[in-house]
Parts: sequence; C-alpha cells; structure tokens
Amino acid sequence: MDVYRELLNTYDYIFSIHASSELSGTYQSAVLARDEVAPEKIEVVDSRAATACQALIVIEAARRAAGPDADIVAVRQRIQEVMASTRLLFVVGTLEYLHKNGRIGKAASVLGTLLSIKPLLTIEDGVVAPYEKVLGSRKALKRVMQLVEEEVGQAPISVMVAHCAAPDKASEFVEAVKANLNCVEIRVIEVGPVVGAHAGPGAAGIGWHTVPEKA
Repeated sequence: MDVYRELLNTYDYIFSIHASSELSGTYQSAVLARDEVAPEKIEVVDSRAATACQALIVIEAARRAAGPDADIVAVRQRIQEVMASTRLLFVVGTLEYLHKNGRIGKAASVLGTLLSIKPLLTIEDGVVAPYEKVLGSRKALKRVMQLVEEEVGQAPISVMVAHCAAPDKASEFVEAVKANLNCVEIRVIEVGPVVGAHAGPGAAGIGWHTVPEKA
C-alpha cells in the first residue's frame, strides 16, 4: 500500500503487473492493496505469466506509456496484445524440483534422472506445464531453439533469456537467438523464486513475443 501511495503522489494512474495468480499470491495481495488505496486509479493485472514473459509485458507497457499520445486505453491495449503473443519455453537442469512440486512422480523422477531425460516446460493457462521431453541437456537446448524457430520463422521478435543459476546456458541461448532469429532486442535475467521453485537450479529458457512490423 505504501508503494501505491508513494507512486500516486507523482503519477495519475498505475498499472500494477504481477506474476500469474496461479503461481503466486502477489496478485491477490495487490488487489487488496488497490482496494484500500485508490481502486479508481490503480489497475492490477494478472499477467498469467512469470519471469521472462512477465518482464516482457512490463517493458512493453512502460514503453507504450512513455510514447507519444499515451493514455490509459492505449497502455491497456498494449498489455493485452503482448500477453496474447508472449510465449515461454525452458528446460530444467534436474527433475528434483518437479518431483517436489508434484509435477512428476517419484518413479518418473528417478527414471528420468537415470536416462538424462530433460522435460521442456512452458507456462500454460497461468501455470507451469510440461511441453515435451528430450534426451540430454544439449539436445534439450537445441530443441527449444528449434521450436521457437518453427513458430516465429523470421518474424521480428523481442526476446528475454531467463536462467536459474545457469549463465552458461543463458549465453548459449543468446548466441543461438542472434544467429538464427530476427531478434530486434534481447535481454537476460535470472529467474525469481516463483519459477525457480518449480524449475530448480540449472534451468534456462527463453520468453518472446512478436513485434509489429511498424514498431
């Protein structure tokens, strides 16, 4: 509440963009704070995303707000556009945390570790969800890039590479993105506790959204 009050001393309206309400209680806490402070001046957004994709949404919202002729409707529309086009794919370094969070059973965790199976994960309907399985870390990283290339082709995209204590994997993604995709901008972040608790150390992946040709 203090943050909202402080911001409203300077700004007329706030877009408060949060990690998926399916993954974190922050969104609901923000709603309660908004209702206490100034519900008519604060718009709390459930991004239905986290980490890289949430960051992309925030960046585009800020960019639109700082642009010419910006207004509340235009910023809200841009948030909705980016939410609709943002995707995330990442690979975990260990199956331990997926097992701890109930995403896979004990037997699958043990067998997957023995066979070096690396599940590719995404965020679907606001929750971390399996996408497909790949044998070995190296193949998993290549498969992520292959899937992105198949989906976007040479369309211009904005990319956020995310990792959990795996800067070497992040660097590989950055190099692959620059070499193979029409990337208009790329950033690297280390994931926070929401996704980190599900993926565990060694996880890495990329979030992206398409960029309008006229942008």
